[in-house]
Amino acid sequence: MTAYMMITRLWQAGMVGHIFLGLDNKHVRILNAADGRPIGTITLGFTPLASGVDERRGRALFVGPGPTGAGHLVVFDTRDGHVLWKTTAGLDPSVVAVDTRQGHVFVGSAGPGPGTCAFQGGFCALGSVSMLDIRDGHVLHTVNVGQNPASIVTDEQTQRVFAVSAGANQSDIGTVSVLDARTGALLRTTTVGYGAAGAAVDVRRARVYVANGNSGTVSVLDARNGQLLGALRVTAGPLAVAVDERTDRVFVSSADVSGGIAQTHQASSRSVMDQIGFLEAEVSNEMRVLRKGQMGTVSVFDAQKAP
Repeated sequence: MTAYMMITRLWQAGMVGHIFLGLDNKHVRILNAADGRPIGTITLGFTPLASGVDERRGRALFVGPGPTGAGHLVVFDTRDGHVLWKTTAGLDPSVVAVDTRQGHVFVGSAGPGPGTCAFQGGFCALGSVSMLDIRDGHVLHTVNVGQNPASIVTDEQTQRVFAVSAGANQSDIGTVSVLDARTGALLRTTTVGYGAAGAAVDVRRARVYVANGNSGTVSVLDARNGQLLGALRVTAGPLAVAVDERTDRVFVSSADVSGGIAQTHQASSRSVMDQIGFLEAEVSNEMRVLRKGQMGTVSVFDAQKAP
């Protein structure tokens, strides 16, 4: 009998030609990127919910909650899959980002950091972001952020980290906590839209795009200081954002009325369009909505005309 496993996370380490598949059986499968041939398997002991890679140091990581909800983080060598270190970080972690310039890992968790929690409706109204050293897993700093961190992105040019928090429910307005990538200190908190979800950075233009799923907008922030510059109106239910700096295009994927979701990740426009099943990436100067069956919609913007 064949046992089928769900892929919870996928990451490609292009410099070494490996693909890492996080599986719901608490393992990571390593494949050869050229032909898909299995290379090895890593035992995690938890279901990976988020992943990241430091190509500069040849490190890949997966994070997820353990049996008690405590966050578990495993870092391994991308060349051979050798586990370098394991540690715990946060409570119910769900998102992670890596700053390769500083060698820091940022883990977003549903639970708060050290200190008194402000309870709201019987639940802690705070999430947290922990900054770890990718070399040894030492926790360097932890700050409280908005409830339910939904995504984290880094801008190595401005040395800023942007942690997007969705809030407790659909009626809560989202926030973006801006951190210093060097120290982990909280610099400011910016209010965005309802149902804040995915985010992406345009390094060349110093812009951060945040999808607001329940507002039908994408907030545009200044990547240097986190200031809100404006918002782009998109199809209802935006969840993920990707930027192609070569073509100055911003791709925003949205759920359709049937609940199908077209998920995208930061990548080139060609690979983004391949992921969601489209055959061409040609766009006009104004917004254009592309459709593919029940997969949802993708709105394409000219970054030069965004705020």
